[in-house]
Amino acid sequence: MALKMSLSEPKYQPSEIETLTGFGPQQLREWRRLGFLDGFGYLDEKGRWKYSLREAVAFAICSQLRGVGLDGGIAIKVAKDFSFMILLFAKIQASRDAPYRYLAIWNNEVLPPSQRQFPFDPLAPFATYPAQNLEEIDRFVNASAPIILDANKVATCFPDALTTALLEAKQAIRAASKLRGGRF
Repeated sequence: MALKMSLSEPKYQPSEIETLTGFGPQQLREWRRLGFLDGFGYLDEKGRWKYSLREAVAFAICSQLRGVGLDGGIAIKVAKDFSFMILLFAKIQASRDAPYRYLAIWNNEVLPPSQRQFPFDPLAPFATYPAQNLEEIDRFVNASAPIILDANKVATCFPDALTTALLEAKQAIRAASKLRGGRF
């Protein structure tokens, strides 16, 4: 029997998400009511929500972003995209592309209209820019004080339970890849 692991498989109940990320069932219900969790979770045949490990990573990132003052709706959108970057950077998810390490986030609306970047960003009024190094952000981001997320530092602040789950997922993915004769 082949070992199977999917970062997208909805297998965590809200109480398990709380253990992994600090997001409790009541907060998940409220954020779902507010529309912040559109595209998150899977409603099973019994009417219960289940979440994937990838979504747990996004919730943990969102908790950190909320800690620096980002609005919940913006924080969860940024966290969803940045979770993918972290999984690539930590080599938990494979990709042919070089993973980005940094993500700059800034409020585009505070800039004069002629200086605004990425005017069609779905996070409006915020804009984001992924970068492989800090110098790239300095060259391309026209904002005086962006929030800069470092994939390595964000991941080191994850709760221990989430770090353990990610390490187990990484091992399972590698083992499954070896069984198929591939390289991770």
